[in-house]
Amino acid sequence: MATIALNFITGSFRFITGKQDSKAYTIKTPTTTMGIRGTVLDIYVARNGETLVLLHEGEVEICSVKGVCRIHNTIGRIIHTTVAGVVSAPLKFSRRLICGVSVGRAFPFVGRRLIVDPIRRLRRADIVVTPVKRAGRAVRDGTRAIERTIKKLNPFQ
Repeated sequence: MATIALNFITGSFRFITGKQDSKAYTIKTPTTTMGIRGTVLDIYVARNGETLVLLHEGEVEICSVKGVCRIHNTIGRIIHTTVAGVVSAPLKFSRRLICGVSVGRAFPFVGRRLIVDPIRRLRRADIVVTPVKRAGRAVRDGTRAIERTIKKLNPFQ
């Protein structure tokens, strides 16, 4: 069986397995090695080597340079590998993942039909943490309940 190894240094990429056996693919970044299993995924590699992997379809094994590995099979979630060798649990995108990197910069293909991939797989809203200000009524009601409790505990306030 032939193997295909791809090395990414920096930037954003969409990877779609072709007709080759998907287990034959290996993707490497400065902080990560990925074993592909029938997969569509977006990859962002920062200048310092930190890597974000957004899964659209299939499964991928992600291993850090320190040998920490995780199977990623949660569609619409991101695995973050750091230069220290940490491999995160699947999570939604937030600006705290990599300082100064927006979702549009990391994953410019999300929500778009591409010539190489005409299926619109995810929307940005599917992959981004909802800001607290949009949480709305639940947050307001919870805040009011906390305020009432504080007043009961300290009626002289």
